Amino acid sequence: MKRIIFFAIFFVIIINLAFASKKTEVRVIYFHGPIRCHTCLQIENEAQMTIKSNFEKELKSGKLSFESIDYVSDTLNNYEKQYKLENQSLIIAKYENGKQTKWKKLEKIWNLTGNYDRMSRYISSEIKKFLD
Repeated sequence: MKRIIFFAIFFVIIINLAFASKKTEVRVIYFHGPIRCHTCLQIENEAQMTIKSNFEKELKSGKLSFESIDYVSDTLNNYEKQYKLENQSLIIAKYENGKQTKWKKLEKIWNLTGNYDRMSRYISSEIKKFLD
């Protein structure tokens, strides 16, 4: 009888471990300074439009989020050092169970400004890599 109880408990633990899912979240963050030029505002707007139109399901489920942060004025976090920021940047970061596991700076956004279709495809393809 003890063996049956032991194996039942063991089986329940194994099943729970097998089906325990990691909470995965992808954050898209636009870092900007306190003074914002037309191009900086355009990049933020186009990134936001891309995410809202291409990732509605992921936004609603909380799997994906977008935020805009003034990294210069935010003195509590050390974003400049953490993400190697030298100017306005669009970052994608993946979090698993609340801990950041990887991130990427989207360097090509400056060259794609003014071409919404190309920028949108670039941002979308990079986000998809993080969601997979």
